[in-house]
Amino acid sequence: EWTIQESLWEKGADDATLTEAIANAGRFEPIARSNLGIVPYSVWIKLEITNNSTQPATKRFYNKRVGLDFIDVFVIRDGQPVKHIKLGDSRPHDERDNHFRVPYFDIDVLPSEQIYIFIKQRSYTSMEVKWDVVDVDDFNTFFSIQSMIYFAILGMLLIATLASLILFILFRHRYFLIYSLFVISGIIYQFSLAGYFYQFRLPLYVNAISSYAASEFAVVMLGLFPFFFFDLKKGDYWRLTTLIKIILASKIMVILAYLLYPLNHAFLYSAQYSSITSVLL
Repeated sequence: EWTIQESLWEKGADDATLTEAIANAGRFEPIARSNLGIVPYSVWIKLEITNNSTQPATKRFYNKRVGLDFIDVFVIRDGQPVKHIKLGDSRPHDERDNHFRVPYFDIDVLPSEQIYIFIKQRSYTSMEVKWDVVDVDDFNTFFSIQSMIYFAILGMLLIATLASLILFILFRHRYFLIYSLFVISGIIYQFSLAGYFYQFRLPLYVNAISSYAASEFAVVMLGLFPFFFFDLKKGDYWRLTTLIKIILASKIMVILAYLLYPLNHAFLYSAQYSSITSVLL
């Protein structure tokens, strides 16, 4: 059996190096909540692992939050760093240690051995600080089944999209086209969010805008749909339609900001505000 203790250093940890993190071990606190929301800084996580059995064992640690952008894992044995693992969906492919869509790393621990793991992570989206530990075979089985489900749903959605496009060609009702664009952009968003685009080694820019911009474009299609589906006359529901138009205009500005994010990565933090208008819409 393994004993694992987790703690977090959040405030003041942004620019800290591994040496400083080790020196500030007293500033790590037990993790009160696993999801910190969107935070514009880096955090440090400390895992204290003890193998209480008489057999050596290998375990896989993984973070269920796929979209973490930068992750540095440092393994400490006998007080010395022995391994540096680089992960994260914004890290260049040739720098990352593995390309699986879920961030993970494997740890070998000898009988009665105690090791420390320090993890520094930064994300433009929601920050998840909980790392789960499983057997390697269980991990592979679970995510293989999950991928089968994803691609089965993908097949159904593509059929629905094709059917809607055929109806658009036959009847020329624009809401069929809007529905098709909504589903396609939703597919792009979900598969990027699930980490498949990074795993398929698409360029980092394509991977990023597929997650950020595609979701906003899907919401724009959702907002446009009632204008073409319902037979609205001028002046009908003018307060509601005006509000929808204002939200759609703001969404277009957000999409432009996402497309230009290489100029300033802080544009990506606007997700925490744009999600409010998405819920309102």
